Amino acid sequence: MAEHCPEIGSISAQLDLAERLRLFQFTAEDLAVARKMWEIMEPEAPAICAIQLDQWRRSLGKQANFERRSEERALQARLDDLRNRYTKLDELDWVQSAERIVAIAFAANVSLTAILSMDSAAAAKTLEILSRRYDCSKD
Repeated sequence: MAEHCPEIGSISAQLDLAERLRLFQFTAEDLAVARKMWEIMEPEAPAICAIQLDQWRRSLGKQANFERRSEERALQARLDDLRNRYTKLDELDWVQSAERIVAIAFAANVSLTAILSMDSAAAAKTLEILSRRYDCSKD
């Protein structure tokens, strides 16, 4: 692992997630909306995860040689993370997953911009799915 990276889990262990959510003015209603969003997108969530994994592969280059079995595990891990982000936003599981991804990426000399591109691609696909499935306009 890169020398400048703290031990995996050390950052999330110190995080006061409830306080962070409060600072961003998340309410119980917001958490309920996030859970509803998951219900809407869940049937197509694997497509979001596949986009994230494709971005991961591009960022890692040759280091991202997944065997079929590992790819299935990676997709399932992304799906579990995505579900946690929407259904358990107030719990640390998704934060710990994000911390692991960032640590692995930094250890492989993947830039923060490349990491952010993975979430950006997923966000675009999420918006497309929610807009279509919930019949809401992007306007």
